[in-house]
Amino acid sequence: MQTSLSENSSFFERIIQIIDYKGIKNVNIFATKCLGYDAPQKINRLKKPENNPSFEILIDIVNKFEEIDANWLLTGRGDMLKSCKQDSNVVALGKDFPSNCEELRDKYIKLLEDYNQLLKSKLNGDSSADKSVS
Repeated sequence: MQTSLSENSSFFERIIQIIDYKGIKNVNIFATKCLGYDAPQKINRLKKPENNPSFEILIDIVNKFEEIDANWLLTGRGDMLKSCKQDSNVVALGKDFPSNCEELRDKYIKLLEDYNQLLKSKLNGDSSADKSVS
């Protein structure tokens, strides 16, 4: 989901795009739960276009959401997500490929658990385990 807003978008609009991308319910949760601020005012004040984000806010967002491109966050130019350089040895990912690290980690853990169970079955002499190996 690499998206970009126009360069004329406000910093607050870019925050809203991050909130939408991450599935966070609202700005208050983003400020207090995600960034650890005592109150959401640090972020809500950015609704006014004349208010610029502090260095602290910029660093907090970039550190918390490492996949967010700092140049996009600062300027609105480019894609919201950091891009990977295209490598001729890299296969394009299908639509069913996990969209985030947590989902990928969960699928990897499930695969390891299934494989572990298969190995245990083989060690216990379960002949049906041989049929499930492709």
